[in-house]
Amino acid sequence: MLPFLIADSGGTKTDWCFVDSSNKKHFFSTKSYHPINWSKDFEQNIKKFWDMFPEYKKAELRFFCAGCLKKEKSDELSELFKRIGFVNIHVLSDLHAAAISLYGNTNGYCAILGTGSVFFEWKDQEIVSITGGKGHEIGDEGSGFYFGKLVYEAYSNHSLSDNQTRLFEKEFEIKEFINSLAKKNTKNVFSSIPERLAKFKKEFENIHLRNIDLFFDDVWKSNLPLNVKVVGGYFKANSDLFIPYLKRKGIHIQDFNSRPIDSLVDYFVRFDD
Repeated sequence: MLPFLIADSGGTKTDWCFVDSSNKKHFFSTKSYHPINWSKDFEQNIKKFWDMFPEYKKAELRFFCAGCLKKEKSDELSELFKRIGFVNIHVLSDLHAAAISLYGNTNGYCAILGTGSVFFEWKDQEIVSITGGKGHEIGDEGSGFYFGKLVYEAYSNHSLSDNQTRLFEKEFEIKEFINSLAKKNTKNVFSSIPERLAKFKKEFENIHLRNIDLFFDDVWKSNLPLNVKVVGGYFKANSDLFIPYLKRKGIHIQDFNSRPIDSLVDYFVRFDD
């Protein structure tokens, strides 16, 4: 299979790794390649970028992307890659990336808790059920986006504590923040809040825990204990809060990582061997 190019594209960025014929790994990142971002200008810009790396375009491409679970979307993205010069293309969803990176050839439950959120079961190399994943407009509980939404809603209705209000106003210029909400996609604005408030994790612990409660209350309605593995930067950043809290509720986090790309590359290198 060598050389090959592996990518994991979420809502905000794409992580890449090119593995050359001597098995050396070359990691880099670009903007998100989510289908909603593709336009004539986007395609022209990325074609200029990839024209500088002809050896990458000749490699086998395994591209895992948010929004590509349905075959029509994965086929659409494959055609776009063909147009910019790739020749050996396999497109799967970010759910596949999470499951392979966490479980490989074994079975289990997965959660993605990054910019967005989703819960599913991985069985016999297939995604057999999906819960959540409704998108930021009507869902995404448990995600970094939703934490930001909860914080701003609490600020707007004056339900933050005095200390939380002070910290939020210290970190954000409110008029500018509201103007950004009016001008930009709310997903991008709300998704910036967790990082900006990361140094105040304990101060906003109640909202983080409410956020994770909303997610698991939505996706896991059984009273049975749950063993689950998680991928996502939002979860990793707050894992010291989430893991003991969820354990008390019977939800056991067996493993987690912030991004799938490293484990994905290791899996396919082993597969090639």
